[in-house]
Amino acid sequence: MRIEIGRAKSKFELRDASVGLSFEATDLADPRLDPANSNLDDLVKKLDHPALRFGGNSLDRRFFWTSSGEKKPKWATVSVGPNDLRRLKRLLDATGSKVTLGVNLGHFDPKRAGDMAKYAHRILGGRLIGVAIGNEPNGYATGDKKLDVRPQGWTTAKYIKQVQAYSAAIHALSPTVPIIGPDAYDAQWWRAFTGAKIPRSAAMTQHWYPLYACGKNGKEKYSPKATNLVAPGIHDKTSKMLSWAHRAAGRAGLPLWLDETGPTSCPGSNGAASSHAEALWAVDYTLNAASHGVRRLAMHSSLAACNGGPPISMVCAGGSYDDPSGQFRGRSGYAALAAVASIPNGRFMSARVHGSKHVFAYAISAGNTIAVVVINELDPVKYKRARTTVTLPVAGKRVRAYQLAGPSLQADDASVINGRRALAGPIEPKPLRGDRRGKKLRLTLNAGTATVLEIAK
Repeated sequence: MRIEIGRAKSKFELRDASVGLSFEATDLADPRLDPANSNLDDLVKKLDHPALRFGGNSLDRRFFWTSSGEKKPKWATVSVGPNDLRRLKRLLDATGSKVTLGVNLGHFDPKRAGDMAKYAHRILGGRLIGVAIGNEPNGYATGDKKLDVRPQGWTTAKYIKQVQAYSAAIHALSPTVPIIGPDAYDAQWWRAFTGAKIPRSAAMTQHWYPLYACGKNGKEKYSPKATNLVAPGIHDKTSKMLSWAHRAAGRAGLPLWLDETGPTSCPGSNGAASSHAEALWAVDYTLNAASHGVRRLAMHSSLAACNGGPPISMVCAGGSYDDPSGQFRGRSGYAALAAVASIPNGRFMSARVHGSKHVFAYAISAGNTIAVVVINELDPVKYKRARTTVTLPVAGKRVRAYQLAGPSLQADDASVINGRRALAGPIEPKPLRGDRRGKKLRLTLNAGTATVLEIAK
């Protein structure tokens, strides 16, 4: 197998916010967000100033904001107020992170949204970089009585009017608050948001889960299986979707943020979530997104316990489902995010793979270092090592490396970096004993690995 790294540099970059975590809006009420009450801040720090986001399906259905201590309505399960935002601020300050917050559009109340944005702006300051008006408005009237927050006949035209009303209420109290949207995966809703001409629009936000066929009648290749996550078609489809979204954002003069994403939108336990295949997919997916112009990405997660909580989450807590502890740990997907977060930031270079449709490569120019990432998505149970030649645009003086690996694609929560779980200590690249001859680097890579090579020019 051959990998060729070219001199040409892309206009797109790997940056701090290329990895991140998304949580439900209702999680804002959780005391464990406070660094004094859990080790969550340690996991966030490990991701090196990641994107943080609070929204999700709970935002429009179960989340109630009040700054005056009102009793929450029957439809709400959680009340959030200024003190919760002050706790969030402590997490943001401790981790050097920035955040986007959603306001409830499902239960139409522009005045309340304006009040929340006012307090968020006042308390979070520069840590707040966007307010989303609602979450996935394309799913407000699907015919599911448990989830619908609008009657049948809900359209993009009605959405535009309501978003404009919210924007006016928000900016009447806080004129400089940036607005983002539409937090949707459907292109007609992207066009609706960008066409609404909302003042202070900061980004077009996309949602995307590649494995979405949850029912028995869904397309088999998009069902939540470990092998589907690492099928070459998923990589290619993702590239097309991201290119499409980036062009839509660009026509509106906005950056593209992928502020809620993950391996599958299917609930409950399945073969994809928390598998080693998910970790390999996540390394490729985050780099693929950044190389297509996505400036901010957040993997949807939960503060629930590992035992009984959603396996799609990048992190989970100890304790029981009913009484989760403040001791969090990362799952396989988190190990992937940590691996990407440790890559030096810089502009993407051209990288071409010859000899396998199951191997993907990326190259980043970072000062005097070229970082080359090679993701071999073949199952290590079935496939042997691959002899690999990497051709560089310049001769490397020194090569260090670290590697994410696992025993099989289906292995649950078993991904490690350099033989250790990501949180066991800092990721330290080790000197690589490869065969270096001028601009060529020859090495042998195992199947089922993501290898990061840091090459000093």
